[in-house]
Amino acid sequence: MAALAAMAGSSLIASPAFAVITASGSFTGTPQSLDYVATVSIDRAFLGAKLYLVMQHGPNVFLLTRDRGFVLYTGGEIPEYKRIDQTEDIIPLMNFNVSAVPGAPIHVGYGVDAWDMINNGRYKTVNITPPSNGPLPSLPNPYAANTGEYQCIDKYYTPMPGPVSAWINADTAVVDTFRLSGIPSTHYNVRFGPKFGPVAREPEPHRAYHNGVDTYPQKIVLMDPSLKGNYPLVIMYQRERYGTQTIYWCKK
Repeated sequence: MAALAAMAGSSLIASPAFAVITASGSFTGTPQSLDYVATVSIDRAFLGAKLYLVMQHGPNVFLLTRDRGFVLYTGGEIPEYKRIDQTEDIIPLMNFNVSAVPGAPIHVGYGVDAWDMINNGRYKTVNITPPSNGPLPSLPNPYAANTGEYQCIDKYYTPMPGPVSAWINADTAVVDTFRLSGIPSTHYNVRFGPKFGPVAREPEPHRAYHNGVDTYPQKIVLMDPSLKGNYPLVIMYQRERYGTQTIYWCKK
């Protein structure tokens, strides 16, 4: 964050010691085509404030925006990734080509604005982009083929606006749900667990990811790769035990 802070006349080198922020990030793929998910826990007092993802490469500072992707900062107002509407959030990227920016620190932070974030040290370095000459070391992921962008419909066969991004591995399903109007959460980050209800008897490769059998609001992601083009991804939400269940069917 030093380059950005320097533009404000500060000599900030790293997060000040008083910064308390929980954030992390993880890469999968190669430098030419990375999938990346940053997670952040946000103080409830900052609901309505701004969330940022910043990448530095030499003297250049890039800010991630939802509508324009990465923007090179050249002065003036600093664009945020989004307005904060929940205390646990993610920033997802897919097919992220970092081969031209090896060794670039990636920071996640939040504040009333960017200067509030910087001056109060409310940010954290969560990753450094890998070298451009080879793949990242990673464990094999047999479910990687299920990661990607999906188009979803609701129970009335109404298409949802824009794609839904999903990252699937053996243990976890992370789904960007902010375009699904019937789900109040902007994302799911759910774990593979014991099957229950209508999917309990389904054999592999049918997999169920959820936030708990008896946890409400209940968030469920079902994946059946054998369906391929016939809506292999199902996203479900139920606010309370006897409430209405919202279901979306999705395909690539």
